[in-house]
Amino acid sequence: MDFKDLLPLLGIVIGWGLAEGSAFGKRAIERRRVIGRAMSLVYFVFREMVQVKLAQEHAKNQSADVKEWERRRQHSFAEYTVRGDEHAKRLASIADELGAYYPIEAYHLRHILFHYEFVKSKKLDAFTAQPIVYLALLGGYETGYLRHQYQLELLLRFLAYRQSKVLWIRVRHDLWRMRRSVPKGDLVFLQQIKGFRKKRKGTDDSVEEAGSLSEAVQAVASSAMEQDRALRKQTPTPTDTSNQEASRGAHDAV
Repeated sequence: MDFKDLLPLLGIVIGWGLAEGSAFGKRAIERRRVIGRAMSLVYFVFREMVQVKLAQEHAKNQSADVKEWERRRQHSFAEYTVRGDEHAKRLASIADELGAYYPIEAYHLRHILFHYEFVKSKKLDAFTAQPIVYLALLGGYETGYLRHQYQLELLLRFLAYRQSKVLWIRVRHDLWRMRRSVPKGDLVFLQQIKGFRKKRKGTDDSVEEAGSLSEAVQAVASSAMEQDRALRKQTPTPTDTSNQEASRGAHDAV
C-alpha cells in the first residue's frame, strides 16, 4: 500500500483529532464559566451566613434575656438574608449547572441550601418561657448552622482550587481574615469549637465532631423536658385541688 493511499485515512484521523480538541477546549471554557458563577453565589451565601451569625452573637452579648435573643435571632435573618423566588431560582439553577461537572458537590450544595432555608424559617418563641429547653434547642440549631456553614466553606475552597491556584490562595486568605476579625468570645465558625480537628482527614471528620456536639445538646434538651414533665406531675392543677376540696366537703357532711 502506497503512502498516497493512506492520505485519506490520515486526513480523517487529523480531522477527528482537531474536532475533539476543539470540543474539549469548549467544554473546559464552559466548565470554568460554570465554576465562576457557582463561586459567586456560594461565596455570597457564605458571607451572608457569617454576617447573620455575627449579628446573633452580638445580640447575646447585649442581653441575657432569651426572649430578646429569639427576637434578635429572627431579626438577623430578616435583616441580612436575601429572600425571594428569583434568588431561590438562581441558586437552584447554579446547582443544576454545577451538577453537569461535579454531581456530588452539586448534591451537597442543594443539601446545605435546604437546611439553611429551614433554619431561617424556624421560630423558637414557644420555648422562650422555659430557658433551659430554649437554650438546648438553640444550641442544636446553631450547631447544625455552623456545620453547614463549614461544609459551604469546603465547597467554596473546592471550586476555587478547580478554577485556579491563585484564586484558591486568595479565597483561603480571605477566609483567614474573616476568622481573625471575629470578636473574642463569639462563636461564628465551626473551627472555633474546642476539639475541632483542624487537620481533617475528610469532610466526615467535621461532621462527626459537629454531630457529637449536637447529640450532647439534644441530650440536655431531653433531660430538661423530662424534668419539666416530672414537675408538672408533682404540681397539683387547680382542677385537682378543687376536686380534693369537694371530696373532703362531702366526707365531712357524711
